[in-house]
Amino acid sequence: YRRVLSVIMASMLFKYCTFERGIGILRDRKIRLTQPSDFNDPFELHPEFQLMSQEDIAALPPALDEQGNPVPGQRQLTAEAMERMMAAVFPLSARLAPIHQQHPGAAFAIDNNAVGREYYDQNFGILSLSETHDNLLMWAHYADNHKGVVIGFDETHPFFTGSELVSGLPRLNAVEYNSKRPVLSISTRDTPQVFLRKSPEWLYEREWRLIRPLNETSEIVPRDGQLPICLFNIPTNAIKMLMTGSQMVASEYQNICNYCGATPDLQHVGIHHIQLSKESYALDTPPPLNEEDRQRLINGRVLSAKPFDV
Repeated sequence: YRRVLSVIMASMLFKYCTFERGIGILRDRKIRLTQPSDFNDPFELHPEFQLMSQEDIAALPPALDEQGNPVPGQRQLTAEAMERMMAAVFPLSARLAPIHQQHPGAAFAIDNNAVGREYYDQNFGILSLSETHDNLLMWAHYADNHKGVVIGFDETHPFFTGSELVSGLPRLNAVEYNSKRPVLSISTRDTPQVFLRKSPEWLYEREWRLIRPLNETSEIVPRDGQLPICLFNIPTNAIKMLMTGSQMVASEYQNICNYCGATPDLQHVGIHHIQLSKESYALDTPPPLNEEDRQRLINGRVLSAKPFDV
């Protein structure tokens, strides 16, 4: 069975989440792609950012003296370069203007790193997935101390494909673990490296990322003083498997089995209840519920049932 399971999972990626979030994805057919500033890693898409790098400056034409001769060591700031810098800085400047009116004479500095961070937050959402469904730390950190769920997605589904976001960056990618932070400028802010690089301390997550432009969002939920929640429609045929946590509350296990069993377009989803290994510090994945087990659960004969009201 383990060999069969490994073959089935070969083209799958997994999302660890709480019971509430997992059942919400199944019920609403929507999944959140998160802006980088809302991630739990403060370095997320937060490179050291320069408006113009040394390479950008070197690419500018040489400055000329009154006779039209190049001036050694000096470069000419072209209109195109100035336009790129102003386009990056303007959104922050516009927001500082009302503050300046309230505090006349106050000085406000433009933080280059804030300019870079805002660009990513306004344009891209990220869905973090994992190669593994049975990592002890991931279950503890992201699935409510083993009381939540892991959803298995078919990574070949069209939901995970599409045109490149930027040159050389497909929508679905493995994360690159590296201790060196990228240093970017206006001309290099779309380098694939910045979207995928994380510290090696996160290596245990074995993360893959689906990155999509926020203009494809199907629903935006505003939040006071925070970035909005951006939801994307997720087809149910992209969902292949559901793992329930080893510590999941019995009534919630009943609920999720009832819901999948009673919902026609979710009846293909295999439901596995994760168990603690008897031999090692590991998690076992038993075979999915068979049709008889599903029917018994739907009829409420296995666990104490309660209405699906999450």
